[in-house]
Amino acid sequence: MKNASPDRDNKPRLLIVNDNKLGPYDQGYKFSASNFHLFLAAFSRFDVTLSSPVTLGLPQVQELTVDGINVRTRPGYGSTKNFYTKLPLHASRQVRTLRQHMISSADIVMIVLPACTAPLTYAIARSLKKPILLYIVGDVHKIVTGGDLHTGLSGSFAKKLAGWELGFTRWLAKRNEVLVLGSDMHEKIIDVAPHARLAMTSLVKKASVQSPRLVALGKPVKLFTAGRLSSEKSIGSALEALSKLTRTGYQLHYTIAGHGPEREALQSHVESLGLEKHVTFTGWLDNRDIQKIHRESDIFLLPSLSEGIPKVLLDAMASGQSVIGSLTGGIPDLIGADQQNGWLVSPGNAGDLAKAIKECIDDDDLRFKKQRNAHEYIQNHTMEAEAERIQDILMDRLAPGGTK
Repeated sequence: MKNASPDRDNKPRLLIVNDNKLGPYDQGYKFSASNFHLFLAAFSRFDVTLSSPVTLGLPQVQELTVDGINVRTRPGYGSTKNFYTKLPLHASRQVRTLRQHMISSADIVMIVLPACTAPLTYAIARSLKKPILLYIVGDVHKIVTGGDLHTGLSGSFAKKLAGWELGFTRWLAKRNEVLVLGSDMHEKIIDVAPHARLAMTSLVKKASVQSPRLVALGKPVKLFTAGRLSSEKSIGSALEALSKLTRTGYQLHYTIAGHGPEREALQSHVESLGLEKHVTFTGWLDNRDIQKIHRESDIFLLPSLSEGIPKVLLDAMASGQSVIGSLTGGIPDLIGADQQNGWLVSPGNAGDLAKAIKECIDDDDLRFKKQRNAHEYIQNHTMEAEAERIQDILMDRLAPGGTK
């Protein structure tokens, strides 16, 4: 470890262990799976170190700073399958590095799950008598068993590993303080861990939350979607909903930001529906440009077939626009089961989506009510607010007589 600054010396040292791989990008490094590390910038009461593996084949770089976050790297091991098929090699490397990280830096350890290194991290933290907090951010079993990517003998092996990881996660949750991202996973452990609490990894800063735009909609009404152009996002259903509405006289324009394997197919679909004048594909945009379109749009659409806790939906709510999302994954957690913060529609159902868009446009009072509710919700779930909730729990774990 580098010598801590005087300010860092006065803070308890929090080690967060996850399996989000770090690899080279441009002139620096980038995490492969998520921007979870950006959330840690709001942990003002702790000296935070993030322990992450490097991309397989990349030399271990020990310690570096990524977007202002202190990162200690671990040896790369590739996929979960590769980790387990070469378990003695990878486990020994991970154990050695994890012990170094914990001995040098940790007053308390937060383990982010799912992670194939979680059993090793837990065993080492327990042996060193470190207080532990679990943060379950995903359901690997649902991912592996829910699609058609894992087939044959290899797929069978992957599903068995996923089942084992889910079982181990439940075992850990029963014995430790635990936070869970999303109600779907919460329901899978609540029977063994009634103490488990829901949490959220928000990247919406308090300063970026804008007041809802409680005004009559202009013409054309501006619709917006941002995300990867892939089949699970079901953007085709949004195009079909747009077609239904424009044929009945609604003046609409739909901006689609992002790139992915479905772009050509979606552009062909636009042409087949005769929507060329109503749809714009922007391609990939940086966050600044995405935020600009959020501010200029009236309604944000997220018609996905599957989702976690979508950051883009939080961003849309923070921008003050109306939101319509599908009844899947973590979207109902944000919009609310009673649709108090927006509209929920059946995944992939163009008719339901068209009906929700129509109601949003036609009923000003209902739209304003949902926008006000969404504004209140996002104010209570900013990056700072969510980080404070987690830090309160961590401080309680460190307090004399705190839960161990």
